[in-house]
Amino acid sequence: MSGGRSLARAGVVVMFLNGAAIVAAFAREATIAYYYGASAELDAFSVAFSFVRTVTEIMPLTLGLAIIPVLAQQRERSAEYIGIMATWLLLLFGTLSVGYALAGRYLVRLISSGFDQHRAALAEHFVWLVAPVILVRGLLIPTKAFANFFRRFTLAELARVVASCAIVLTLVLLAQRWKGDALPSAFAIGSGVALILTTAALTGTGIKPGIKGGLAVFRQSAPLLGMLTVFFILLYVRQAINLFLFSQLEEGVLSSARYAASVISVPIALVGGAIATVIFPEIAVAAADGNKVRVQDVATRAVILGFLGGAVAATLLCLLNLPIIRLLFQRGRFGAEATRLTALLVVPFAVSVPLGIIWGILQRVSISVGRTWWLVASISVSLPLQAVLGWAFMRAFGALGIVTAHTICLAVTVSIVFWASRRWLEMKKALLCIAMLSCPMLAGAFFVGFCRSHLGLFLRIALAAAAVVLYIGIVRLFLRSVWKDLRYLLRSITQRGNAR
Repeated sequence: MSGGRSLARAGVVVMFLNGAAIVAAFAREATIAYYYGASAELDAFSVAFSFVRTVTEIMPLTLGLAIIPVLAQQRERSAEYIGIMATWLLLLFGTLSVGYALAGRYLVRLISSGFDQHRAALAEHFVWLVAPVILVRGLLIPTKAFANFFRRFTLAELARVVASCAIVLTLVLLAQRWKGDALPSAFAIGSGVALILTTAALTGTGIKPGIKGGLAVFRQSAPLLGMLTVFFILLYVRQAINLFLFSQLEEGVLSSARYAASVISVPIALVGGAIATVIFPEIAVAAADGNKVRVQDVATRAVILGFLGGAVAATLLCLLNLPIIRLLFQRGRFGAEATRLTALLVVPFAVSVPLGIIWGILQRVSISVGRTWWLVASISVSLPLQAVLGWAFMRAFGALGIVTAHTICLAVTVSIVFWASRRWLEMKKALLCIAMLSCPMLAGAFFVGFCRSHLGLFLRIALAAAAVVLYIGIVRLFLRSVWKDLRYLLRSITQRGNAR
């Protein structure tokens, strides 16, 4: 019971800090929208930075996730293992930074083959400027993962807030003078400040840099490492397919899709990020100890609560898509036309919110129980489907078709991993909850899709309020166990607020 309360308190702390990070991230995106709008510069930056973003998430997350189960089994030597891993990561990302600076333009040309000459030249120019970000940003995610392993969540999560604030300040100071070049500079500075703060979370853990013993650490991680590497490479290929398709459309469409994706990333980070951060060490330790019942209990509750939060957020995003985009972005170079397109793209993107949350949770479950081949199999099935559907839907419906194809393929991916994880989940309970909570979300998406031109602000607000009441009614009447978990979480929040 005390372990559950500890997890709940940690979840509350992480969720509050995630909320602050989301506010800071919106300030960052609003600042980018003000200075760059939906423009050729942002299109080019998005393509050049895509490799940096993916590599600095793929490789450190791969290595970090691969070593967490090893740390769970070798808890007495965890500080030594982390020091060795950090040293090797420093060497790895330094090499990648140099390599991308020299050869990145060829990758950019391949992904953005539909760009006109101006955007293509800008993208190749940005490669040189974003390459150094690989070194700093690449070390940030594993450092955060190591801090989470020691349950030092606060500074690691606070670093995200500081990073976004640093990006905003840098753009305000440099955007007018440096134009597009200010963007990579801002991300480099923000990542550097966040890395310093996250590293401070490890103070007192006894971690020391080291080269010797690196092969032994990687060898123990090898069963997970190889499969995870393949999995995350496939994830980048999926992202590259979307970028390739968007590059075939007119200038600014890719930027609008980027803004829409940033909006739907909020509930995924707020709900899914908090849940995944807190449960991963718990599931990894339970799996290492052979405690299947504990894994089932934690994973099932995480999936249900994650889907509930994602479904509510998705419904609200669908019904309030236009007011949200106007409030967040419509100023400076971000005009009314970009607002309409971005708001339209939010709807199919929003349906993927609960799927994205469950996807993150199931990744942790698969890694913890040593079944990473589930992830590779699921993405391998959905990847060719995404290429075919994305191209066909893009030709018929433009940007809306690309996003719709992405959401369909994500649903296929999650369904495969969900079924493969049935031994580690209470399937009947999870499926019942998901089925009941999906109905309001899908109804809201279809309603907005057909009636978007006739929905005024007050009607949107009234429908959103009715949707929240409907979700509360479903949980209260039919999903009693979920209702109890929510009440316990609310009591934890109240008690923590009173203590402060």
